[in-house]
Parts: sequence; structure tokens; C-alpha cells
Amino acid sequence: MRIAILSPPWFPVPPTGYGGIEWIVSLLADGLAKDGHDVTLFASGDSRTKAKLAWVYEHAPSDQIGRSLPDLRHVLSAYERAEDFDVINDHTGHVGAVLGGLVETPVVHTVHGPLDGEPGDVYESIKRVAPKVGLISLSLNQRRPRPDLNWVANIPNALDLDTPVPAAGDAPAGDQAASAPYAAPSPLPDEGAASPSPAPPAVAEWVAELWVDPDWYRTQNSPDPLPSPGLPQIVALRKTSVLVGRASNSRGIHPEIDCGADSGVSRRHAQLTSDGSRWFVEDLQSSNGTFVGSSAGPLPTEPIAPGNKTELQADDRVYVGGWTRIVVRRATDDEGR
Repeated sequence: MRIAILSPPWFPVPPTGYGGIEWIVSLLADGLAKDGHDVTLFASGDSRTKAKLAWVYEHAPSDQIGRSLPDLRHVLSAYERAEDFDVINDHTGHVGAVLGGLVETPVVHTVHGPLDGEPGDVYESIKRVAPKVGLISLSLNQRRPRPDLNWVANIPNALDLDTPVPAAGDAPAGDQAASAPYAAPSPLPDEGAASPSPAPPAVAEWVAELWVDPDWYRTQNSPDPLPSPGLPQIVALRKTSVLVGRASNSRGIHPEIDCGADSGVSRRHAQLTSDGSRWFVEDLQSSNGTFVGSSAGPLPTEPIAPGNKTELQADDRVYVGGWTRIVVRRATDDEGR
């Protein structure tokens, strides 16, 4: 079968530091190619895959995350070749799902985020505008807010049991390593080659403040007692990609930002990444979601969509679990040195 797989353009496949969807796509493309299918992966040109590779950007345009034109050019480059394929599996997001309705080749779109609130409203609109595009869920629970969308399959995330769990900071994200519809796990290409480590921040050093937030706790219905609020824990951010979660020695999970006793935080809950001057947060398909809100506004009520990186503004706060509030800021002279 001739299969096209669309990855988001923002990071290479597989990721050199972190990329949740990119790990999913890597296993899927390599597994299908290994099984003898004619697979073309649409990703950045610095990707490594056992499939054929097609790209618009020779290097992943990570510094342009959030801009519409790179995403649009990337998706269009795949759909312009739609007649070359028997089926197209899109992982890029809403743009890819909408444009899939314009081509004759069957398109299935994997939904990588929650469907509560506005994200669900968007998919309802996509159902009306692009009714031929089939949707793949990652769990039946994910469907509950919108059970009547164009669901064609439910394919839970797969676990790659053949690959050892990497050290924190370079780990594939999410409580589940990757999602591979139809594909068995397979080793990464260029086995034995060293993966480059993320470069240190180019502009300044940063820290994360971990607060116990009583106001957030009152909105979460946590079964755990609230710890005594006090001064925040300060974590120096010495990498451009850091994991937010809770440690597990048995599973080899050692997040740089360890939320400790807050059981509402998933083991691999969220990822903070930086281009040296800005920080982004991405939910890793956590159990209870990742929320972003301004210090000047009300507490957030809608989680950010997993798989989509959200740029943090200077006054933004990240809320996870039952009581944890995270503030990313520049380090003072005596912090993080």
C-alpha cells in the first residue's frame, strides 16, 4: 500500500531532544516501512526514517512555532501529491484535517488532543466542512465530549518495548511512548549513531518556581490533602528541554521538574522547551491536563491541547495536578549558576 504520513514540521523525526507526536510518527512510519508498505513521511529534512522522506524545510523551523505559514506550506506539499497515495494519515493538527477534505485520496486524521470546550467545537466545524476526513482517537475516553464526530478507529498509544527508556530530558514524551497505528515497534534508523543533545540556552539562564497554590487546589477536587503553602521550590533550567512530572525509579523516569507528592501530576506530564529566548509548554497526554493562565486574569479552565506547543508569555503561569503552579522566569545572579 502507498501510504503518506504527515508529521508536524516543527521538530525532526525522531526528535533529538523531545517531541511527543514526532516519536509517535517515527514508530509508525518505520513500522509500516518494515512491513513492506511504500511509505512517504512528510517531515522536516533533518529527519531520519526508513520511509521515503519529503520536506519543505530542510531544517525543522522550531523558531517559528505558532506561525501559520510554515504549517500551511508543509501540509499543502503533501496534499499536492495526494494522487500518489492510497491513504494519507495526518498528525499535524486542525489545518491538516480541514485540508484533507479537499483531496480524493482517503484521509484519516489522528486526534492528539482533548475535545473539551473550544477544541471540540473546532472538530465539530471540521466535521461539517470536511465530512470525508475520518478521525482516529487514542482512547475511548478521549471521544466522550464529542462522541458523534467522524470516528473511524480507536488506536491506543503503543509501547515500544524493544527500546530502553532514555534518560530524562531525552525521553519520548507522554505516559505512553508512542502511537503506532497498524505498526509493530521497530528500532530507530541509523542504530548506534549518537543523538545530539539539546544545546544549552543561548541567551540567559532560567529557573522554574514550583508553588503550592491553594486557589488552584480548590478548583481541582483533589483527594490528597493540600501541603502547607510557602516559598516556592526553585529549579534551575539548564537544558532547553525539561520534563515536568513525577519520578519513578522503576520506570526510569526522572523529571527535571519533579512535582513530588502531587498525585494529580502524571509521571511524564508536560515538556518545557526553549529556543534560547522563549519558552514553550506542551502537554504529554497527561491524565488531568496542563493549563496556562495569566497572573492578571482568572484561573484557566480549559487545558492546552496535547501535542501543540504553547508559547509562555512573561506573566503566564502553568498549572498542573492538584495544586502545582509553575512560573518560568529568568534567573537572578545567584540562581542557577
